[in-house]
Amino acid sequence: MQLSTYARVLETVDPMKAVGKPHTLWIAFARTYESNNQLDRAEEVFERATQVNYKSVDHLAAVWCEWAEMEVRHNNLEKALQLMRQATAEPSVEVNKRVAADENEPVQMKLHKSLRLWSAYVNLEESVGSVEATRAVYDRILDLNIATPQIILNYASFLEEHKYFEDSFKIYERGVKLFKYPCVREIWVTYLTKFVKIYGKTKLDQPRDLFECAIEKASLRDVKPLYLQYAKMEEDYGLLRRALDVYERAVKSVPPSEKLSIYEIYIDRAESLGLEKYDRYMSKPLSLASQMVT
Repeated sequence: MQLSTYARVLETVDPMKAVGKPHTLWIAFARTYESNNQLDRAEEVFERATQVNYKSVDHLAAVWCEWAEMEVRHNNLEKALQLMRQATAEPSVEVNKRVAADENEPVQMKLHKSLRLWSAYVNLEESVGSVEATRAVYDRILDLNIATPQIILNYASFLEEHKYFEDSFKIYERGVKLFKYPCVREIWVTYLTKFVKIYGKTKLDQPRDLFECAIEKASLRDVKPLYLQYAKMEEDYGLLRRALDVYERAVKSVPPSEKLSIYEIYIDRAESLGLEKYDRYMSKPLSLASQMVT
């Protein structure tokens, strides 16, 4: 009874005129067959659902993702990967020309640029595919110019996990060029953290240059954590003098409301390092901090 009801409803629904999300009817229809252990019939429903011209590309992408997830649930991993490859394939030149002539472009023509679909695809490849295949999917996302900051972070992390450190830094570099503040903030912070971890002890000039670049591009409200991270690197791997110079630069660069907190950190670090006696480092921050408090 339930199956016949879905069938009748779907025959009468016009997805271009329907209010709501008609693609969910197709998904529910397929799930009903799946729950009855009729996987072949469920696949037939999904196949029909992928041919429907929905209002939104995201609706079509959801259908493909649900289909692939069903195959994964039944351990049909290669079938799931094949579906993702099929869904993300770019339409041929001939198909593009034919659709352009009709002046009525269906959502299927835009599917290959769906971030939802590509995100599902790359997650699947990471889970069950090879490193090379996963990298190829990430690279295609970047080539299509649909990557988000989170995609950049995920790709770089994936490469790092597989010991491709230099390649991961290249992805971070692409990310800081693709995005601007505030979207790029987390990319910069993660990039700098990872870079310092690898090169802080051996090639200090390189992370220094990277910090200078990050600070130059940062907005006024985003610069404080970069200076603090920079100073910490100098304390851990570089020169104390340079660390305190970074704090001094930070005081001049941060918004007025954040200057006192920088002075407090500056004084605390100088005292903890035994520099109370050195007027060069202590007199100015103590004086200015006192003025700001009063």
